[in-house]
Amino acid sequence: MKRNILAIAYWLFFAFAQTVGMLLPRFANIHSDPTPLLLSVAILFPGGLLGTLLPDGTNQWIHILFIVAVNAGAWYIFFKFLRIRPEN
Repeated sequence: MKRNILAIAYWLFFAFAQTVGMLLPRFANIHSDPTPLLLSVAILFPGGLLGTLLPDGTNQWIHILFIVAVNAGAWYIFFKFLRIRPEN
């Protein structure tokens, strides 16, 4: 039961982080305060980078789904990597 709650909390945090990462550029002013834009790039790093490889004219929703899917895979792999600890 505790493991299921942690998994749900993890994926809820993932959804929150992706939402924040996609909304932050709306608050950026490239001339006076580019910090929200830089934070957005950091939060959406693996998917945003691979999303630039999609062809021009791709539907924006397909682009968003691609970024979220790549980030979900990256977060999942990173989470599994953190759980591997040597036995004492």
